[in-house]
Amino acid sequence: MRRQKVTNLGQAIDEWIAENNSKNKLNETSIINNWSDFVGEHMAKSTKGLRIDNGVLFVKITSGIVKQELQIIRTPLKNKINKKYGFEILKDIRLDI
Repeated sequence: MRRQKVTNLGQAIDEWIAENNSKNKLNETSIINNWSDFVGEHMAKSTKGLRIDNGVLFVKITSGIVKQELQIIRTPLKNKINKKYGFEILKDIRLDI
């Protein structure tokens, strides 16, 4: 009888994620789920329809004032998110009312 290699669950999950190129999708989902941590509750309540496509975060905004505020902090916000994840996960942030 041949002995199988024993792997702990965490390691097996990490290997599966690496094999299936799922790490970027998990990070993108994490950005969307933690949006209020990045921009604050007030701005998060005025945004909806977040999605990431080819490294571009698309944000639908319900308030013109919040759009102006986000336009001002767009580049620093992108840099902050990329720094948190340790690589350039976002290439740009696009805002739309």
